[in-house]
Amino acid sequence: MVTFGLSPRAGRLYTMSMSTPRHRNLLLLAAALLGAACGKDSTGPQPRLALSPASRMLSIRDDSSLVSADSAVVAISGADASTAPWVATHTDSATWVTLGTSAGTGPGVVRWTRNAAGLYPGTYVDTITVTLRTADGATVRLVDTLEVRSAPSQFITVRRAWRPGERDSLIAAIVLRRAWNFPLVGDISDLAPAALAAWDSTTDVIVNPLWRPAAAPFGQLAALYDATFSAVGMDLWIVFDAYPDSAGIQRDSLTWKMILWYKPAEETWKGYAVAATTANTWNPYRTIKTTEFDAAAGKSGQASGEARFSTGTYWEGNNGGYRLTFNGGYGAFSVIGSGPFLGGDVAFGLMSADLKNNNMPRILGTDPPATQLWTANWTNINAQKIRCYFTPLTPPVGFHSCTGAAYADIVAAAQARRVAALAAQRRPVR
Repeated sequence: MVTFGLSPRAGRLYTMSMSTPRHRNLLLLAAALLGAACGKDSTGPQPRLALSPASRMLSIRDDSSLVSADSAVVAISGADASTAPWVATHTDSATWVTLGTSAGTGPGVVRWTRNAAGLYPGTYVDTITVTLRTADGATVRLVDTLEVRSAPSQFITVRRAWRPGERDSLIAAIVLRRAWNFPLVGDISDLAPAALAAWDSTTDVIVNPLWRPAAAPFGQLAALYDATFSAVGMDLWIVFDAYPDSAGIQRDSLTWKMILWYKPAEETWKGYAVAATTANTWNPYRTIKTTEFDAAAGKSGQASGEARFSTGTYWEGNNGGYRLTFNGGYGAFSVIGSGPFLGGDVAFGLMSADLKNNNMPRILGTDPPATQLWTANWTNINAQKIRCYFTPLTPPVGFHSCTGAAYADIVAAAQARRVAALAAQRRPVR
């Protein structure tokens, strides 16, 4: 048998005998290559079920919009393509994803939203599954990836040594001006001499030079941050006999972990963030809901607020995150000699905490802005641990009974479920 080919050199036909094994192998290879080329041009069968795209990925900064929407097209082939029903599910553990579409009929769109609130910076993966409710039960999956990037906080702390004479002058100013008259906890200015003596350095709160606003900021900076300000931490336990019963004493308590900030240049301007918890530290962020903190009588939840008493303006926290990453280094307890926690015990140490997207609408007054939105990172700020046990409770060994005004003030507010209202009422003592 003879076949014809094209001479590579002359471009003309030539004959080749199939009787030669070498020639036969070359022809078989050519036929295989021709078949492969034809296969590439042909259109194969369409998949029974498909999603387009097959994967999604979003990368956001943790101070930008925390809620985003996405979707994928559902494609179905076959004789029942227009009538085949389907359902959509996703990984149960991926609580940051909410499906907006859980079912459909025929070609359609599956939709979902992502909510990154409370997520650590990192990469999160969810699987969205679409399944036909037909005899074949075809299934297709989409991998959704969310990357949360840590944005620099707007405000950070810089720890430094005391300047010559600074510690003594600050003690005198705090005691004279009652600068430590804070929302919620009251006037603890008399603790300043012992506290500042125990702290070998101090912290300045400054605007972070690495911070840049997100692409679409929700609010504006409060005027509080037009200059450096100061912050202190407080780990406060108030144990009291709020609800005695016939069986005897039923103990009740408030356990608060707080960051308190104030502007030395204007002692009437104060702020706070608080979590009602027995945990020493916590991660991830806990959501700030001041109204829920009030409804729980200050025994659970998180709150934040800021008051400028000179003008009667008060901002109150609603959403945003609060976490405490360090709470330690405390020295020995000593007895408190005056103030709302008179007779209780105090020790001095350090705290590190973060506020993320702290959103505080204005509740009272007219000072701008109408809403504050900011982030802060406090590292190793000076802190106080206070333990107050009120009669008729017997304090644990090593602690003493409190006889100060905190019982009549804070506890009464807790029982009235108006704890945060104290923030708008505290005024420096003159």
